[in-house]
Amino acid sequence: MKPKILLCLALVLSGVLVGFVSNVRADELATNAEPRYLDKSLSEWIPLARLSGEVNIPLDARAFDALRDIGTNALPWLLRWIQSDKPETARLGLEGLGLLGPIAKPGIPELVRLVNDWPSSSAWSNAIPALAAIRDTNYIPYALPFLLSAATNTDAPAEFRVQALQSIYTPNAGPFLLTGATNTDGSAAYWLQALQSIFYQPIQPIAASASTKAALSVFVACLQDKDWRVAAKAADGLDFGVSTIDPVVAVPALAACLASHTNRPVGSTAGKVENDPANWSGVGDVAVRGSVARALGAFGAHVLGPSALAQDREAMLRAMPVLVKSLSDEDWRVAMWAARSLGDAAALEPDIAVPALIKSTSDADWHVAMKAADALGDAALEPELAVPALVKSLDYPQRDVQRSAAEALGKFGAAARSAVPALTKKSQDDPHGYVGFFVDIALKKIVPETKP
Repeated sequence: MKPKILLCLALVLSGVLVGFVSNVRADELATNAEPRYLDKSLSEWIPLARLSGEVNIPLDARAFDALRDIGTNALPWLLRWIQSDKPETARLGLEGLGLLGPIAKPGIPELVRLVNDWPSSSAWSNAIPALAAIRDTNYIPYALPFLLSAATNTDAPAEFRVQALQSIYTPNAGPFLLTGATNTDGSAAYWLQALQSIFYQPIQPIAASASTKAALSVFVACLQDKDWRVAAKAADGLDFGVSTIDPVVAVPALAACLASHTNRPVGSTAGKVENDPANWSGVGDVAVRGSVARALGAFGAHVLGPSALAQDREAMLRAMPVLVKSLSDEDWRVAMWAARSLGDAAALEPDIAVPALIKSTSDADWHVAMKAADALGDAALEPELAVPALVKSLDYPQRDVQRSAAEALGKFGAAARSAVPALTKKSQDDPHGYVGFFVDIALKKIVPETKP
């Protein structure tokens, strides 16, 4: 009996072992096989979620169901792809994590590890935007505290801090959407905003979360970063988040930053840097001053809105003298943005803004003169002072300034009737020409009965 029993036991055990081994092999095959949904693999579904056409619809709406169905089984693949040196592969990983949203939360520890490994690996450049892409249903990154910490890690390279800042803020374009975070060298572009806007409803800006104050304090601190790229990026972030950021905190910080950088030698924060005349953003200290001046303009327009408080307007009013000073900045880019921003805030104190802008309409640099004329027209204040200055600008040597002056005069409407003779003469001197076209439009706005 014993031999038979032993034989039976051996057969049973062998069957169990065979089944066990078969299961293991099946699991290995499942692990090594890319997840699928219906007739397509994960890497085939992700691109189909991208929007196309004039109405921005996904290439295949089933892609969203596919990602949800695959779920956490996608994580090993997505986490592997974002570490790829190939931009298109890395893009698949980032888009996939963004589409998964809260489902991708278990992948956060690995992404944090990749970011913290920045001294020995470049994987952080994709891991940071990946962390930003994993957001809850209110569109807040789960790893926001970690990203804020990364933005102020001065031991890390400037590119690291820039990437962290850029991953946090979201531009105000329709709903607040993620900016397609890019590697600082531009090697990969990840457009997630359209995908996120479909996947989650409703979408809320980061600045509307309970972490607003923490995020704001980080961006304000980064304005004083020793590297110009970080400081400029911090200003850009405050600019994009203007509608939900407290002006009482942000505006004084921006004004102090602009005042401390105004008219420094070009590139003084990061060594000698040459500025390409064709680059409208500039580099070095110029980029910081320009970004800050532009951000102040965004707040200037915001504090004039119906939801603004008296203390918001007071904060912006105190910043206006700094913008006036920046109109004479040594670099035309900074002066140009200062003119635009001063125009945005002009209604707060026309007695400060209008005379300063009038002076800039005759600036030797045509970019500045043009933007000053635009600002006067957008504000349409103090016509008794602004209109004569704009009439004079109709004879500025550069025709783009002439065009801006004509458009600005048209925005004053009937209040610019004193400019009609000069505009009429300009129209006769340049019939159907570049400037003449805008002059004729201005005349119709000032004197509606004017015939073409």
